[in-house]
Amino acid sequence: MNINQGFVLTRQARDRGNKTIIELWVSTPQGPVQLDIEGERPTFFIEVSSTEKTRALFISQGLKFELKPLPLKTFQDYKIAACYFTTLADANTAIKLLEQNDVVAYESDIRLADRYLMERFIKGSIEFTGHQVARRNHYYLPTAKCRPGQYKPSLCVCHSILNARKTECCIQSALIASEIAV
Repeated sequence: MNINQGFVLTRQARDRGNKTIIELWVSTPQGPVQLDIEGERPTFFIEVSSTEKTRALFISQGLKFELKPLPLKTFQDYKIAACYFTTLADANTAIKLLEQNDVVAYESDIRLADRYLMERFIKGSIEFTGHQVARRNHYYLPTAKCRPGQYKPSLCVCHSILNARKTECCIQSALIASEIAV
């Protein structure tokens, strides 16, 4: 398979069926590409001392999860365990459940797509591979593999100016200007 280069424009994660998909939109020399990444699990951490309480709470709500002690500690020197989920819905339910029961969830505010990029040191430039499917206006890779790259994109700049007056919540004028590279 070919290794392609691009620059990450947007990222998001969502549930599709009983699994989570990370979707990246990438600018490449050949045009826009949509990358779908499977197999990543929403994750956060708890103190090992809260493991049994956490397990009981998750089971009571029918959540699908895995708790795994790790050889890591908090800044306060508490041992931690990772909480892994198959869906964002279960992870979000778990976070709310822990908040309601005074259990601290570490790194629960880090979004799955952001964690994926950070753990791979992808800061914009990206290399990717996978089976490409041509779509109407872009290419799509349903099972992409990614790593950091050295690509420098040629992007166009768009300026937007909104002027508003305090009159019945109406915008009085709006302007969008674009510098298109030809």
